[in-house]
Amino acid sequence: MPKIHRIRIVGLKYDGMQKQYKDTTFDFHNEQTSTNGLIAMMNGGGKGVFLQSIFQVLKPGTAWGKQNNRFYQQFFFNKKEQFAPYTFHILIEWELDGSDGRHLVTGGMFSAEQKKLLDEDLNEETGSDEREAKIVPNITFYAREFDRKEDVALEHIPLYENGQVADPEELKDYFKWNGFDVYRDIKKHYRILDTYGINRKDWDIMKEINRDEGGVGKYFEGAEDD
Repeated sequence: MPKIHRIRIVGLKYDGMQKQYKDTTFDFHNEQTSTNGLIAMMNGGGKGVFLQSIFQVLKPGTAWGKQNNRFYQQFFFNKKEQFAPYTFHILIEWELDGSDGRHLVTGGMFSAEQKKLLDEDLNEETGSDEREAKIVPNITFYAREFDRKEDVALEHIPLYENGQVADPEELKDYFKWNGFDVYRDIKKHYRILDTYGINRKDWDIMKEINRDEGGVGKYFEGAEDD
């Protein structure tokens, strides 16, 4: 499996939009190669948010928490529980298997939109067209393989400038001009991940281990001593 080299989080708001990652990069490498890393946070410091955000690249729309009750859509509600859509970015730069110095960036523009769906209990007798509003993910993915020395690496992508997250439409143009594959098809996204050996089933296991504090013990319940 490829190794995580860097993770970048841009514009993500949480805790009712009272906290935010403006533009933060987490490095998991030394001068030669990707390495293991440790991120320490105080209790309530956002460990679950951090993990849930990473999983949006691997399994878009992932919920979190012991009961999977922290939904993706909650990122878009303010402290007054009002829907306030915006766009954030999660990117993962991978060091690919092999010794030729190739890397891969996988990321996405993550937002949500309110759609009105026809009520399943539509009253045919009255001809009512009442609709139920539903918040649904609105995601555009981007990906590109590159040599480590190229200037399209994760830190060079202009996602955050002048104190603001860059305009999504301008970013789409940037990605296309710089050879990124830009797409919305989630099945295509999974195919790209699979092509590089990034297996969703592996990440399902990691989610099960990490979704609850201290969950590692539960995962190994019933295991033999050896």
